Amino acid sequence: IGDVLISSPEWCKAPYLIEAVIYEFEKEEISNEKIISSILKKCLLKSDALKMQKLAIEALGKEYKILSPHNFVEILHNTLIKLAGHLKHLKELVIVAHNQKHANALKKAFSDILNIKIP
Repeated sequence: IGDVLISSPEWCKAPYLIEAVIYEFEKEEISNEKIISSILKKCLLKSDALKMQKLAIEALGKEYKILSPHNFVEILHNTLIKLAGHLKHLKELVIVAHNQKHANALKKAFSDILNIKIP
């Protein structure tokens, strides 16, 4: 739990697939904000080490309602601020939503946290 795996499966069009291990089903609390924050940091740093310019990541923590979209965006924002001087290659970050309702919740969270209007 709390680790990142990198592979290059044939079925994946992207050169790398970065998988986050964020759940441990044998424990009462299967994940938490600290683990998700750690995973985001690891994903971003490993993608930078691979000189990736574009990274698509899923909004982590939604599956088992560990994090709300607002909490995820807040953790992502704080992680990006902490890593600002360390990410030399990343130019674009795409957040993947599960459906339109989730996309709308993420959009509202980004708008609220960054204090900007998102169309």
